[in-house]
Amino acid sequence: MRPRWVASLAAVLLTALASGCGGGASSAPPPPPPPPQEIITITSAATIQSVQLVPFSMTLQETGAKTAVTWSITAGQLPAGLTLDVTTGAISGTPTSQDFEQVVIQARDTGPRRRKPFR
Repeated sequence: MRPRWVASLAAVLLTALASGCGGGASSAPPPPPPPPQEIITITSAATIQSVQLVPFSMTLQETGAKTAVTWSITAGQLPAGLTLDVTTGAISGTPTSQDFEQVVIQARDTGPRRRKPFR
């Protein structure tokens, strides 16, 4: 008659062999890496060259957005008389002053936001 521990050891070995005995590792391949985050790049020139009392218009451009972009001013302000259309990125109007240093404009979709200073 065999000792009881021999039968228990045999049952454990058979269970380990039946379950793959790979040290607990799965034979399934690892999951794929997450997709890279989208990057929005504002491609417009970084200068706003307007002349006081002369109508002005420029439309900001971007690349890399996956969905509709919303434009916003995050620092500074446009010259008096100019406005930013948050949907189209158009800067337009008639500047009433030449007092202008810098404005930071942001393009954002559902991913990371991007900012660019304009002078």
